[in-house]
Amino acid sequence: MRSILLAVVLLISPACEITVDADPAPVDIYSYEVCYEEPPYYESPDSCTEYYGGYCCEWYVYSTNWDICYEEWCSWDDMCGWEYTADNCYSI
Repeated sequence: MRSILLAVVLLISPACEITVDADPAPVDIYSYEVCYEEPPYYESPDSCTEYYGGYCCEWYVYSTNWDICYEEWCSWDDMCGWEYTADNCYSI
């Protein structure tokens, strides 16, 4: 029985060809760029500053008894979408 099964497998195997790429192209996991085309918040920014090549805007995020804090995001002409820049806190 084994010899019959082996003969059947040997007859079928030339019809099935399996190829393996011995040298696949490397994948650069760091080349993936996240692109935020829409502004980071739904509401309008509290302030924006225009620069050569783009602009930066601040959105209110929280306040304390002595500070008011904003997130600053920038959109540059030569980059994709909005880029988080910093948290800026100002004394009240």
